[in-house]
Amino acid sequence: DGQGSSPQPQRDCALVGGEALLTELADTEANRYLFEQWNGVAVSCITAALKHSCIPNCHVEARQNAAGALVLHAVALRDIPGGEQLTVCKVPVGLPLRERSALLHQRWSPKFTRLTGRRVSPRDSCRCPRCAFERSGLPTNERLDQKQEAKRKTGSGQKLSHDATIYELKLIANQAQELQRFHVAADIYKHIINIAQNDGEAWHGLGVCELSEGRWKIAHQTWARGVVQAPTNELLGLIQAKVAAYDLDNLITAPGRKFLFHSIGAEDGPTIKHSAFQTHGQPVLAKEECDNVIELAERAAESRGGWTTSRHYSVPTTDLDIHRSGHELLRWFNQTCKQKFFPLLQQQFGWKIRQPGDVKIHDAFIVKYSANAQRALPIHTDESELSLTVALNNSAEYEGGGTRFEDLPGKPIARPDIGHVVSFEGGQMPHAAQPITGGLRYVIAAFLYVDRDDGGVEASRTSAKGGS
Repeated sequence: DGQGSSPQPQRDCALVGGEALLTELADTEANRYLFEQWNGVAVSCITAALKHSCIPNCHVEARQNAAGALVLHAVALRDIPGGEQLTVCKVPVGLPLRERSALLHQRWSPKFTRLTGRRVSPRDSCRCPRCAFERSGLPTNERLDQKQEAKRKTGSGQKLSHDATIYELKLIANQAQELQRFHVAADIYKHIINIAQNDGEAWHGLGVCELSEGRWKIAHQTWARGVVQAPTNELLGLIQAKVAAYDLDNLITAPGRKFLFHSIGAEDGPTIKHSAFQTHGQPVLAKEECDNVIELAERAAESRGGWTTSRHYSVPTTDLDIHRSGHELLRWFNQTCKQKFFPLLQQQFGWKIRQPGDVKIHDAFIVKYSANAQRALPIHTDESELSLTVALNNSAEYEGGGTRFEDLPGKPIARPDIGHVVSFEGGQMPHAAQPITGGLRYVIAAFLYVDRDDGGVEASRTSAKGGS
């Protein structure tokens, strides 16, 4: 610049084929809605600078800035200890070991051979802890203890073999759980517990695996044992608080009411694998009830410093958890579940639910959508067996909105009016919240499981087509 300053060092950039980059980005739930109609080529310093790992601690997100341009961000997937290298997965994370290795070898080995003159086998394409684990399996207690002791003495994390540390094992198990490989994850969590019985994260993860396989009672027994072994673990404490808050056993059961409902996306259509329903006719909740819930939620938000936005990273919502939003709202919700919501679900999902008391609350919250803040949710599945959403305000008060079901014929959008309920098999059915373009939309969302003492009644399923 004529001032005698040194030239700035040139940054390494990579020209990444549009298909490869968009595949990597679209693998992230938060990005999918941005890339449904996109194709192209991108130059990305971020993807060039970040190293590869099959258990990454970051992913790349595309966000639109105020000017409407797409900007790439590296976003942490978990808390990252100081000194740990930032990594992303540059192949689809759900692929098995052989396919990941082959794809990495195909993508990077020609460049390695050109630079070094040496050839690399697919087996050596990635040496991350996950690949090493999948090649060798669970380490013996003796070898794991040796590795942990070496890491403690040297402070370097020196590897004595391909065995993983407890920290690495938890990362591998957490990822297997996210990929719905629950048996794999559960085996790893059990192995960790055998070594360190006070590891609350492992107890929590094991219970999540059991819950995800429909074993509600066993999962809660696991968590109760975990609280004894790790009484200060925050996640286990939160579960215990929810169990106490959503105890419906002593509440009054109202006389049975028959609800009117119809099947979504299956009226006179093909047989579908999973079911979704929407009520019609007389609303399940009266307008006065809905207005009161919104008022209580806004009052709770004001007392807590605002609505929360960070409880679910992969599918973030602007919400309030009901069990911590005041006694009056919690009492109303519990009573309404027992008298209205659960009897409705029993009528709709009779092949799952023998009696309303079999339904258990895993999580429940009030969601607030705004055209100026939280507008929509990307395609996702819920941490639930059954999910329900309840419209709390009139559909004329906002534009857009509704729940879109990706796997149902025609991708129908359920947009119920005030007081009506949409219920579906949330853990199995990909769905998304349609953007609202004006106004405010309030809904109750609840994630539910069915408590089966005999391991389930799914085999006797008969599809419900409607209510009388």
